[in-house]
Amino acid sequence: MTIDRILFVDDEQSILKSLKRVFINQPYEVFTSNSPSEALKKMEETRFAVVVSDQRMPEMEGTAFLKKVKERWPDVVRMILTGYADLGTAISAINQGNVYRFINKPWDDTELKLTVKNALAHYELVSENKRLFELTRKQNEELLDLNLNLGKKVEQRTEEIKKLLQRLKKSFVDVIRVFTELMELFNPWLGGHAKRVAALVKEVAKRFDLGDKDIELMEMAALLHDIGLIGLPRSLLEKAEDKLRKSERALLTQHPMLGYETLNKIEDLRQVSVIVKWHHENFDGTGYPDGLSKEEIPLAARVIRVANDYDNLVNKKKMLRRDALSYLNAGSGEAYDPDVIFEFQHALEHFKLAAEKEVSLPLPDLRPGMILSREIRTSSGRLLIGRNGKIEKAHLEKLLNFHKLDPIVGRIYVYKSTVKGG
Repeated sequence: MTIDRILFVDDEQSILKSLKRVFINQPYEVFTSNSPSEALKKMEETRFAVVVSDQRMPEMEGTAFLKKVKERWPDVVRMILTGYADLGTAISAINQGNVYRFINKPWDDTELKLTVKNALAHYELVSENKRLFELTRKQNEELLDLNLNLGKKVEQRTEEIKKLLQRLKKSFVDVIRVFTELMELFNPWLGGHAKRVAALVKEVAKRFDLGDKDIELMEMAALLHDIGLIGLPRSLLEKAEDKLRKSERALLTQHPMLGYETLNKIEDLRQVSVIVKWHHENFDGTGYPDGLSKEEIPLAARVIRVANDYDNLVNKKKMLRRDALSYLNAGSGEAYDPDVIFEFQHALEHFKLAAEKEVSLPLPDLRPGMILSREIRTSSGRLLIGRNGKIEKAHLEKLLNFHKLDPIVGRIYVYKSTVKGG
């Protein structure tokens, strides 16, 4: 079993000793260095998954050091640890070193350990994705070299490739699920927001007469549209919008670009990364980060923009549904695509009708006699009970046992009429 290695770089020995104490009982191998040049030598000799660097160091600033790390070891997850939390440092760290997180001193031990754990999960996902795609490439090369006259052998190899692609697809779905869970772990509201936006976007996408692959792409992008927020200080998300300082607002606008940089490293998520990058562009060209307008903005990004703002208005600002729709209509042609606004309002009617018929429950609250309005699947995609299935007493123990081995993600949806008192 490979042990993940973490490297902390700081010119103060007391800080390095403190960091080692924080991770003394963690299942990682911790290295320290009191200078960037020494750290680079260690990295030539040892493979690291995560590097955490101080910003203010006499030999070289952390941003410059992490830029060198990015150039030589692009897969290493890079983070800045500093007591000088200014906007310039944050943006420089993001642009030069593609940092995963920006952490302030003094740190909270629990939050620091969680951040490192998430960083290691990110590193492992990217590494596994590369390994699997390299394996696919080799398999395809071997297939091309086969003699065309050996029909049976070609058939056998083709079947092997199909199975491999099925495994890759499952791995890809797992990547999406883990990213979504990381968002929920970072901020529970953020995770729920992503799922609600994805559900709305999927419904709107159907109204544009798109193919299954395009709808799936839009849904994935909606799930991950705010992934860049986990690269920013947690305090920014906990502040009310009207309480943010100008510098904090400027830092917050970096999240589409951070999301793009994170997802673009994974080959199968490059299309998704472009949609994520542009989900805050305005229809009239006044949005960010690139000031695109009208059809220059992908349809998926235009749809996510509307669904994202609607969910924020209704679930964060607690605005009534009709008032939220009035707000969106007022921005039609400016912030929002008029065609998307039109289709969105019709899609919302479908959601309203569904909400009147069903209710969501956590797994432990299921009771015999309830009838499912949606199927139950595990995180790996295994179908346990189909839509309209009736919950029996024997099902409850089986569902709980499956949940321990292959978690059932999210809540269970049942018809209101089958819930006692519903």
